[in-house]
Amino acid sequence: MKKIFLMLALMLGVLASCDKKMDAVFDEPADVRLQEAIDHYRNTLTSAPNGWIFTMNTKLGGVYRFWLSFTEDGRVIMLSDANSEYASTIKESSYRITALQTVLLTFDTGNYLTQLHDPEAAVSGGTEGQGMGADIDFYFISEDNGVFNMLGRFNSNAATLKPATPAEARVIVNGAFYDAQTLLTEYSMSMIYSVVSIEGVDIHVTFAPRQTAVEYLDDNGNLVNAVYNSYVDVDGLANGESNGTVYISTPFTVKGKEIIKFEWDSGENNYVAVSADGSTYKLIDNRKPTYSITSVFGVDKTFNALQTVKSQLEGSITEPFLSRFNEIGDLLKQSTYKSYGPELVYMNMRLVLGSSLSSIPGIGSSWTVLEITFRTRLTGYYNYEYSPKFYWKVNIDSKGIYTFTDRINGTTSIEAEVGSAFVKMFAFLENNYFVLDWVSNRTAGSTAMLGGFYASDANGEKSDDFTCGILMRN
Repeated sequence: MKKIFLMLALMLGVLASCDKKMDAVFDEPADVRLQEAIDHYRNTLTSAPNGWIFTMNTKLGGVYRFWLSFTEDGRVIMLSDANSEYASTIKESSYRITALQTVLLTFDTGNYLTQLHDPEAAVSGGTEGQGMGADIDFYFISEDNGVFNMLGRFNSNAATLKPATPAEARVIVNGAFYDAQTLLTEYSMSMIYSVVSIEGVDIHVTFAPRQTAVEYLDDNGNLVNAVYNSYVDVDGLANGESNGTVYISTPFTVKGKEIIKFEWDSGENNYVAVSADGSTYKLIDNRKPTYSITSVFGVDKTFNALQTVKSQLEGSITEPFLSRFNEIGDLLKQSTYKSYGPELVYMNMRLVLGSSLSSIPGIGSSWTVLEITFRTRLTGYYNYEYSPKFYWKVNIDSKGIYTFTDRINGTTSIEAEVGSAFVKMFAFLENNYFVLDWVSNRTAGSTAMLGGFYASDANGEKSDDFTCGILMRN
């Protein structure tokens, strides 16, 4: 790596206090060398024919990108990926290159970058008093193949300043900063459960315009959830491809492989993860997690409930469970509250310890309990909602096969008044063996994790009849 005046900060303080005779050791006096450094940066910035792409990490909001074009008279024009307006409307302001310990680039009048820095949340879109945790003053740290590595003076945000290519400048001026984010969002929405397998570890990857989230089981079987600052490049639009490269600002490592970016593969019409050593790993739409649901679902696990909201599970909730679920709504309309227009809002299946339900007579404190709540709304009575609850003792054998016995009603009169609406659901639960497993998410636009209890035989052989719900913790 070629260092540009990297030692300047260390030398200035010493040189300033020394006699001018000390400068005989060097070719030129310190103040001359300092001015040469300032001139070098100014000349380099103003001579770039297609402007610069400035990429900046922030403390609160991930990664932001700017297109900058500098003039010799201290003016700079810019576009930003902060939103669609900033990406399509050029803003002009002033800049300075000065020396403070080392050479410093300062954006000193209002522009898109100073708006992110503004401490007022209404201006920056960030946290009141902090803004987005952005910087407006940047030290030149080093130069690597024409790219300047920089460091924010106040928030110490890492940043880079890279010359734009003609194709990049052209598409950016036409709104590519925001368009690239939109394409990435559309891609993410089209993927139900995107998975990449890296050295045998299956990783769920979720892209957002400024951050990338990963989820996987570590070597100890623990669920890892992590979010990394990232950004999507405009290279896809500049090169005529569907999507741009997603760069990870702080690479993450799995099984010794440091993942630095996700590149778009036009042939596969999908992304591939790329490690620092050049290895590549394809993403696939798995539609459900690749690890066992029992590692994250249970009384003492990350999730303990399955919530069935019909409108959120179109395409994933299937027959014959769908008919049983719909029938509940039909039978509620014939119940005691029929004149109030009752409708089923959701069904919630929750695994809890009996000791937490001491107010319910008949439940043993040592039991594992299945609690089912049928949330119901009276549309003709101010949309009032009530929640009849029912409980079963949960039995799990050595094969992981579930049975539900010893049903107990909740303690209000509501359960008795509307209980007849649920009889077929009760019969399904009480007359079958069950296996807990994932349900493939086939709901358009949803990335939720779905699970269910599959009716099975005594050996755990699953059938196609299963409950379906979104994994929750409640």
